[in-house]
Amino acid sequence: MRKIINKNRGSASAELDMAPLIDMIFILLIFFLVSGNFVKQSGVIVQKSVAETAEEKSKTNIILGITRDNTIFIEGHEVDIRDVQGHMERFILDNPDGYVVISPDKDSRSEITLKVQEYCHAAGIKHLSISAEKPE
Repeated sequence: MRKIINKNRGSASAELDMAPLIDMIFILLIFFLVSGNFVKQSGVIVQKSVAETAEEKSKTNIILGITRDNTIFIEGHEVDIRDVQGHMERFILDNPDGYVVISPDKDSRSEITLKVQEYCHAAGIKHLSISAEKPE
């Protein structure tokens, strides 16, 4: 039977365990993601109309964007106007007191904006706003 002799028996190994450090970094990352304020966007760039009575709303669950070529976007996805009511019905099932903001481009046709507003009301949306900017 052989005997193994450890020459470094007296010296302690100085290794740093990285697992708790990585866990703490991920916990902090999750904390900042959950507690941060996020600005909701429609997913498209629109030039908003100017209105004297424009006011900032703190609650927004979904934004419908209407571009200058009258294309409708819901959360960054292009949607046909005939599908708006269906999307809003599904939205209201998940969020009964949901807030909807229509963000039309200032050069879009008002007929499209009114049609989208009609479909939102038909779907049962109670809290509906149209986005505009305050004049400078």
